[in-house]
Amino acid sequence: MSRSKALISGLAGALALTAANKGLQKYTRKAPKVDVFGVRAIKKGLKAIGLSRPGKKKLFGLSLGSDLLFNSLYYSLTASGKRPLLRGSLLGLGAGAGTLSLPGILGFGKKQVGSSFKQRLLSVGIYLAGGLTAAGAYRLLSNR
Repeated sequence: MSRSKALISGLAGALALTAANKGLQKYTRKAPKVDVFGVRAIKKGLKAIGLSRPGKKKLFGLSLGSDLLFNSLYYSLTASGKRPLLRGSLLGLGAGAGTLSLPGILGFGKKQVGSSFKQRLLSVGIYLAGGLTAAGAYRLLSNR
């Protein structure tokens, strides 16, 4: 496994996830708002260490940057192993399942991703799209 190919494919998956999330938000009111959790996590983290909250634009930028970074690293795991498509699918489904359960546990609220069956399905779907995109990118980069 080439680290650079893994990271590039992870970034492709993270960008696909972000694009799908933002695209759905433009076209349906039932779209999941997974980006809200990043903002809430940063607010909580800054408060916990005693720092003041930045302005809305800066907070959104920090959230988007951290989402892209951590999702890229997560989806880069698609490149480990011999079956990237299966691994990408499982990583996407796992992240989608986590998105449905973790916000409530962490105190971020669940309304943004799980108030209806359609919203839960779309939430899992966008993470699955990220995993499949990462797998496809890795296969293209590896000529498999």
